[in-house]
Amino acid sequence: MNSEELETKTQAVFVAMTALANEYDTNRPRQPWYDHRYDWLRGPDNWTRLERIVYGGRYVTDKSDVLDLCCGDGLVSHCIAQRARRVNGLDVDPDALIHAELHYGALAASLDFFYRNIITDTFPLDSYDVVLWFDGLAYLTQADGRVVLNKVADCLPSGGVLIGSTPLASLGSIGYPLSGDRHRIFAAEELRRFLALCFRDIEIWESNWGNGRTQLYFICKCKKE
Repeated sequence: MNSEELETKTQAVFVAMTALANEYDTNRPRQPWYDHRYDWLRGPDNWTRLERIVYGGRYVTDKSDVLDLCCGDGLVSHCIAQRARRVNGLDVDPDALIHAELHYGALAASLDFFYRNIITDTFPLDSYDVVLWFDGLAYLTQADGRVVLNKVADCLPSGGVLIGSTPLASLGSIGYPLSGDRHRIFAAEELRRFLALCFRDIEIWESNWGNGRTQLYFICKCKKE
């Protein structure tokens, strides 16, 4: 195959993927985790949600045991499993886990998915080197958020890292519950105060996704004893 033929076929693949993604967007399920599948199909047109894979892998090595909380469709777990020793993806949505197992379950021996309530259930392992918690906080009550944060701190050894994200709730229609007792974050310092309940070394930065949405990413090290 020459370069011209390869380019033509590549363009055809992207056109087909984009068309399929548009069809999914019209008839997409309402589960939050479905965003990943949509963005994966759209490729470079929707890079924003995929950036968490880059951030999530910053501290992962081939010796790392990784816990992915609220793993949803399993895309992040799958990508991180390519470099980790072990990845456990947890979610409370059975449909999400069916999707995760179907698309990614057999692709890496190091990857396992579990149906778990991260508030009340135990984690599969007692200890993890890295915990990922992307966009899960906004669905919890403030009290439950503190419970999960404490459980994460308890399962991290010295040198362990928590990496995650949450949207800025004050920036408009982001698809997250904005009523009731939910852990909505309205400023970076508010997020820092929450994380400081269990960690001393906290790094927070913003990612502007456009259309009135900004993500706050965080890395937490040096848990408090």
